[in-house]
Amino acid sequence: MQVVHKCRHGNAINMDLGLASLAVTSDGEKIAPPKFPCSALKRFGWLQPRLSHKLKGSSNRTTAWLKLAKAHAAVNDQRSMSAMRRLRH
Repeated sequence: MQVVHKCRHGNAINMDLGLASLAVTSDGEKIAPPKFPCSALKRFGWLQPRLSHKLKGSSNRTTAWLKLAKAHAAVNDQRSMSAMRRLRH
């Protein structure tokens, strides 16, 4: 995912979001990922087996799938917001 952010001085900064590093700016600066994904990995490890043990088509599986999807979305939002905060300052 690439994000272009307009700076106060008028130059655009291109940012590439990745997995190994949180972001790499057009200047070549690498931003290390914050610590929150470690706690999220524990939650994924707890939610994914609970999903896989549910019967396909059941409402319990749908509920487990939604919980896992929300956890993934939360991590995605945290990563992108953290990157945006770092680029603004």
